Parts: sequence; C-alpha cells; structure tokens
Amino acid sequence: MGIVAGIDPEAGRLKGYLMLLDDPEQLKALAHPLRFKILRMLSETPLYPKEISKRLGVNEQLIYYHITELKRRGFLKEVSSQKIRGARSVMYGLSSDGYAVLFLEREEKTERGVALPAFFGEIMREGKLVIVLSSPQPHGPYRSRRIDHHLIAQLTFHLGASFGHLRGLEIVLDTNVREETLQENNILLVGGPAVNMITARINSKMPIQFDVSRDNTIVSKLSGKEYYEPEDGVIEVIENPFNPEKKAIVIAGKSYPGTRAVLMALYRDPVSISKPNAYNKRFIAHVVEGVDEDSDGIVDSGMILE
Repeated sequence: MGIVAGIDPEAGRLKGYLMLLDDPEQLKALAHPLRFKILRMLSETPLYPKEISKRLGVNEQLIYYHITELKRRGFLKEVSSQKIRGARSVMYGLSSDGYAVLFLEREEKTERGVALPAFFGEIMREGKLVIVLSSPQPHGPYRSRRIDHHLIAQLTFHLGASFGHLRGLEIVLDTNVREETLQENNILLVGGPAVNMITARINSKMPIQFDVSRDNTIVSKLSGKEYYEPEDGVIEVIENPFNPEKKAIVIAGKSYPGTRAVLMALYRDPVSISKPNAYNKRFIAHVVEGVDEDSDGIVDSGMILE
C-alpha cells in the first residue's frame, strides 16, 4: 500500500490523498454498505464508535466489529483516546482522503498543481492552521531578522489552494502572536530558534533540535547524528507543546539555504516527507540537505538525509 496525490488535471487542484489498494480483500471490505456509511461519516469528522452508533441507529457492538475490520485493512487510524469509567475509548478517522486501484503506474511530470505532504490535509481537517513567521525586524536575544518570507508566500499559496476550503489559514509574526492562538490551533513554525522566538520555546521538545550555542548545529535525538552544513534544514510534525490535542509543524534551516532546501524537498517528494523518520518510526521528522543541481549557486533541490 502507498499514498498518491489525486490532482484534477484540468484545474491543477489537489483533490485529496488516496491510499492505493493492492489486495482484493480490501475491495471486498469496502463493498459492505454499512462500512461505506461509516467511512463517509468519518470523512466529515473523526468520531468515537458510540457516536457513530447513535448517528446511524445501529448496535454499538456491530459498529465496533466493522471499525475493527476497517482498521485492520488500513482504512482507519486512531486519532485520539480517552478513559471513560476505566475503559479506553478511541476516536477514529480516515487514514487517507480516499482509495484507488492503480494498474498502470505513470511517471509523467506535470507543471499543474503542487502536491503537498499528506499530514497538511490531516491537520487542516482538524482545525485552522496558524503560520508563525519570524519578524523581519531585529528581535530576540540574537537580534536576528528573517529574510525568507517570500519562500513561505509560495507555500501559503499552495496550502490555500489545496486545503484552504477545509478550515482556513492565519499568518502571524513570532513577536506578536498571542498565547491563546498557540494554545487553540495547529501551528506551523517557520525558522529555527535563533530567528523564531516560538521555535526557541519548543526547541527542547523537538526530536531534531538546534544547538544555537554551536552555530545552529542540527542535533538529531533519533539518530544521534549532527549536521553542520548551512544548506541543512529540518521538517518535523509533533504534538503542539502548547496543547497536546493540536499539532505543530516546524520548517527550519540552519540558515536561509537550509530552509529553501526543506521546501524544495517538500514540493518534489511529498510522499517521502510524509513518512516516519528512518531511525524512529514514531516521528515524522526529517533532516534535508540542499543541492545545487544546475551549479548556479542557488539551492534548487533537497535530499533527505534522515
């Protein structure tokens, strides 16, 4: 099984991320009318089995049975859980936007539309995404300023085109973002701890961190490796330290070329970026190194190092 981006060839708009089916038993599992209703319901919002049972007017044990079968086939994932009177109750959501059977695989390149990593869609289905940029004015203990806002403008355009209809986007600076905004939303932090004061606050909670005292050296707690090149950067998806029910995405480079490298990898290889770290499958966290493919002195591609 894999994940592919479904793009409208006429509009160039991302329609969703599709899980490829490679087993006839998966098709058989989808053919059950009640399971199809459950999937349709969960496409709108994650739910607990008890909630599905009430909405469909079906015995709760029967719902549990079908959910177990759908999860076993990879169609569902656990979104969250809570203990109710000593018993663990799990909220379920779709593992992808839809499903497809691909008999012929094409490798055609298209300039229409940009597919983004699947986790962006998953996060934006659950709530608004707030992008926190580093202020362009000198600020913080290092009196730093950010010069890569034009790169984020491109990412924001693609996010809006692909997922803006779900919940919406908001952009704020690290110098004036409110505490409630950090607590109530999924957040995307752009820039490392030397330039983004919010990244600095969560740096110690990231699986791949920056050592600002050593010229922003990237230190991976997952592999034990360190990365020193200015073209190195990270992209990480973690629990929002301000609210564990929300998510935080961090895109940061050791310097400007590193941030650019991460974004190039994000556009060119969204499937690999969506996969867990090779050293620890619990985390979606990667180190990317910038590559100057045409030798013009500008990073135009990103290679995943871990």
